[in-house]
Amino acid sequence: WVLDYYISELVPERLKPYGLLLLSRLPFTSVEYEYTAHKRVIVGNWQINERSLQVAVVHLTSDLAKNAAEKREGQLSGLLDYLERQEGDCLIVGDFNDRKNQLTNILKNWHDIWLELRPGEKGYTFDPNKNTLAALTSQTNQPARFDRILLRKGAEYWAEKSIDLLGVYPIANTGEQLYLSDHFAVAAVLEAREAKPLTTIAPVYRSAVVIIPPEEILPAIQKIRRQFDRNFVRWMPHINLLYGFLPEQHFPEAAEKIACTLANFKPFDIALSGFNTFKHRKNCTAWLQPDSDPSDALQKLQATLESVFPQCYEQGNKSAAGFTPHLSVGQFIQADEAKENLPQWHPLTFKVESIYLISRRRDDAFEIRYQIDFGNQNTICFEDKKLGNLVDGLEPPLTKKQKEDRETITAIIAQSCQELLGGRSSLYLLGSSRLGTDSQNSDLDLLCSIPTEISSEKFLADMQQNLEGLIENSLIIKQARVPLLQINIEGVSLDLMVANCPKGILPTSPNIELDSTSWQAAIGYWEAETIIDTVSKVVDLELFQLLVRSIRCWAKMRHIHGQAWGFLGSFSWTLLAAYSCVASKSGNRKIEELLVHFFEMLAEYDWNKPIALTTAGKEYKIRTPPDWLPIVTSISPVQNSARNITRSTAKILIDEFDRATKISREILEKKKKWSLLFSEADLPAQSELFLVLKATSQENLSACNGWLKGNILGLIINLEKQFQLKIRPWNKIITKDNSSWVILGLQVKNNGDILAIKAVAAEFIAKFSGVIWDYFVTKDLKLLN
Repeated sequence: WVLDYYISELVPERLKPYGLLLLSRLPFTSVEYEYTAHKRVIVGNWQINERSLQVAVVHLTSDLAKNAAEKREGQLSGLLDYLERQEGDCLIVGDFNDRKNQLTNILKNWHDIWLELRPGEKGYTFDPNKNTLAALTSQTNQPARFDRILLRKGAEYWAEKSIDLLGVYPIANTGEQLYLSDHFAVAAVLEAREAKPLTTIAPVYRSAVVIIPPEEILPAIQKIRRQFDRNFVRWMPHINLLYGFLPEQHFPEAAEKIACTLANFKPFDIALSGFNTFKHRKNCTAWLQPDSDPSDALQKLQATLESVFPQCYEQGNKSAAGFTPHLSVGQFIQADEAKENLPQWHPLTFKVESIYLISRRRDDAFEIRYQIDFGNQNTICFEDKKLGNLVDGLEPPLTKKQKEDRETITAIIAQSCQELLGGRSSLYLLGSSRLGTDSQNSDLDLLCSIPTEISSEKFLADMQQNLEGLIENSLIIKQARVPLLQINIEGVSLDLMVANCPKGILPTSPNIELDSTSWQAAIGYWEAETIIDTVSKVVDLELFQLLVRSIRCWAKMRHIHGQAWGFLGSFSWTLLAAYSCVASKSGNRKIEELLVHFFEMLAEYDWNKPIALTTAGKEYKIRTPPDWLPIVTSISPVQNSARNITRSTAKILIDEFDRATKISREILEKKKKWSLLFSEADLPAQSELFLVLKATSQENLSACNGWLKGNILGLIINLEKQFQLKIRPWNKIITKDNSSWVILGLQVKNNGDILAIKAVAAEFIAKFSGVIWDYFVTKDLKLLN
């Protein structure tokens, strides 16, 4: 029956107990945010009647956890911040685990539909007195309304109609003992309604339409405001045109209407000529006087905007003189005090070519949400324009709390190392943790240096035992090139490697000889240090970190990330980002320009030469194949970090570099939005045929998935060599129920090759015998259902 629905989770093995799922009869897109390895939120987006509807499904932390109330508030706070940036109406549904209504204050802008429609009824969804399953799982026998459906206040397009509980009766023929769940379900009906005209929406004092001076003249203004203006933090320097204005959720429609109205409006100059004051009952406001050229340009602009939004009339009725444009710089008790304290002012002139829609959320400062240019119908959504915001939304960075948790865990590991070695060890961050490019999905990679006389495997076993009371699970992997301890502490996955070093101290450079295993363990640290040292000489490290995260996020959305599938891994993408920064001759210091340069460089690059940061890397001798894209490591003996690239995946990557170059240039020219660059690749549309490998097993599926990921590249290369195929690997294993699928898109020149292709696939899957295999070549991926 699930196949009749659109489903938020394509990998059912992730659906663990107490997990989340969205099912819908209507198509939707979704994003997810992981609070921890065990807690997440899913937000679905529907376009219904050309209106956006967001539905977030949650399962907040239960009271069984330590500091549960604080954790629930933190989880919900992050979700609310995200939803406040989304268009349209919003719902939050799920298990809030809030027995004592401790979340009421943070949810003051949301309607609890049960309380709205059935305020006199308890509505318990967890009731041990009625539900035998709830009685089995309850520790207190107290009923509670854990499960709720909330609708954001001010909803324009949806209204609550009814709400009820489901599953409140036992299943037939079970002796009234078995219920569908230990929770009763909540079902609400909402009805669509006509959107209110913009002119009927009441203004709020959390938004405004303003003019903002350009960056080059802001320092002179801010120097004064910092000293005298109590609103220095909350407001940017601005000239109000409309304040209050419509709630932020109406900005998209309002921006389009303003853009049409100002399509023929011409840019004009403003001179901030000198100080003036407004007298109030108890004090006065000092402001810079903006004189426009033509002299009535500001008044005409304000009157035009007010005619579009007549309910936002306050700025035009402040005094008998009507609209008085001003740029506030401070507050004083008397006008004489202002004259005495304000510095000498030298007039500054700037051109007004755009206006801005700004708003503030919760207790934050005002921020620009939309830019509307004169003379055309161009609007720029700053939520989209701000590349960092977009990347954070697609691949969330670590929160402050998560960073603190990782620092605490690192300190625990460091202390344990010292206890085992008598203070003779050092602990080092590796990979994305060292580079500062980790996200919420990143593992924590650590390297411990130990004396040469101690066995690395014994040390890892002792470490495992020493941490036994803290870790949730652990595994020592001995068969890898570098033995390591994999552990999980408080939901954080951690890989610990060791290097046997003279006196237990890791050399600062790779010049000192280590045994081969320790060398392999330490090389990641030296490579990261080389990247940081090289990049920090040309760009700020924080800017580089955002560049790497942007590139990695883009690669994942375009499905060209992952060495196992013949693409590039995180380290190769990082090397490319570092090389791009070094090769940039324009001195770029903006993330948007750095990203465009990255794509342009790769689209035009001569791949007969290696990309490398060091002299040793640049001397690398290319062999094609396998060096289709030589992206070379920095520490001798160097190697191609992109050695898994195949003929097909090299072509896919170069085509993606070309696409990204074209789109990113148009974005800088304000013709496109960043979201287009990061749109997800349509994998089915990229191939004519599909080779599908299906593995089914009750017990060995996880081991089979690991084998597939480690060996699929061999099948790709074999098919390329034998049949001269263009292959588009899907860089993921799709798991559903007790089966896993691997899909390779094919461009086949001769249909007669299909039988031979299937024969090669049969030979490949015969190498793993612990599952039931099926394999076929198809044009119709619906067969997967």
